[in-house]
Amino acid sequence: MGNGQSLFYPDNGNRYNRAQQLGNDCENYKYQFESKKAELERVLGPYQDKINRVMKAFGCNDLDDLSRLVEKTGTGEALEQWNRVKNVYDKSEMIDQVIYGAMGIVAVGGLIISSVGALAGGIGFFAGLAVTGNILLVLGALGLIFDAIMGAVNRAKLREAINSLFESRLKIRRIVAHLDNLLLWMPIIQEIYQVFEDAGYTEDQIIKKLKDKKLDEPVQEDMKDENYYNIARSLRDLDESRGSWVNEDPYWETLANTLQSIEDATSQMATRATTPLQARSLLPQTHKNLKMATTNFSLPPYSLEVYSPLSTDEQPPVSLFLNFYYLGV
Repeated sequence: MGNGQSLFYPDNGNRYNRAQQLGNDCENYKYQFESKKAELERVLGPYQDKINRVMKAFGCNDLDDLSRLVEKTGTGEALEQWNRVKNVYDKSEMIDQVIYGAMGIVAVGGLIISSVGALAGGIGFFAGLAVTGNILLVLGALGLIFDAIMGAVNRAKLREAINSLFESRLKIRRIVAHLDNLLLWMPIIQEIYQVFEDAGYTEDQIIKKLKDKKLDEPVQEDMKDENYYNIARSLRDLDESRGSWVNEDPYWETLANTLQSIEDATSQMATRATTPLQARSLLPQTHKNLKMATTNFSLPPYSLEVYSPLSTDEQPPVSLFLNFYYLGV
């Protein structure tokens, strides 16, 4: 039967429509992600050449030298703030380089920018999740599902697609919210680099002008909510408003709370880490009676695995489990 339908599996059509709907949502948010990232690159591109000039003024050859300088000279809350965010940047990404350089010099000056967590992660951390790659892989598989002869095979494949796309939609929507907030912070980053230029790229003048200048932060009411639970709830509201078939969706509250716990845990570990944070997300693995989505975060000497039991033939999704491993030093 067409659209993956089967006489014995009448909901295969609903499963297909839901998978396609989630795929369309993912494509939409993927487009927003790419557009906002391009806008950040356009805004910050002109400042890339200024990073080396300001680092040279402080006797640094690269961003690693800058971090060591902050750790050597920084004190109090400014140093604590730097330690919280330094390991969640990807210094190979231009966007992260510009933000990292600005925040590093601010920390050297002993200055505090409240809500600096909004800048944590830049763009590089999210690139490590490979969310968009997962989306493309699942969407490509959707077109092959309906070549299967057995309705039971279609059902299993469609459930896998729904589970994977449901999680990917939440993750990439969370990324889009973060990029929205980064864009709100760009005037402050630009302002910091203007201070460097006005100071003639001399260390003493930069520190003096930074301390004399009040950096206006974005209006908090304009900031997007990045909490996984609240984003997942807004997506649930979207599904309800359009009458989506959600019978076999994962439990959104459990998934959102788990992803938030992962993010909070990795953020805390990053404060003590000596190496940048790396993350990877794996597509669900199908077993005989249980489909298990596994997400692994590695931050030596710790490893965090998240096991998400997904729907089986006998029951809907249940709960998610966290396992922490100490890997040794």
